[in-house]
Amino acid sequence: MAQYDLNLREYWRILGKRKWIVFFVTIFVGILSTAVAVLKAPPPIYTSVCSIKFEKEITVEGLYAKTITWSGGG
Repeated sequence: MAQYDLNLREYWRILGKRKWIVFFVTIFVGILSTAVAVLKAPPPIYTSVCSIKFEKEITVEGLYAKTITWSGGG
């Protein structure tokens, strides 16, 4: 029985010949695994809400005063 080694070029040729099968199996497995993950996901235990307030500083002096002020201690 003849035995030979497969090299990367031969693997690439096989993948090129079967590219549509590889593509559709990859898409199918991705969709199936996403569906299983969504359907089997446990309900959330905790919920949270976050709100961020942005204020625009108009003058450079006001920004400088906020940055440099400190307490003298006492």
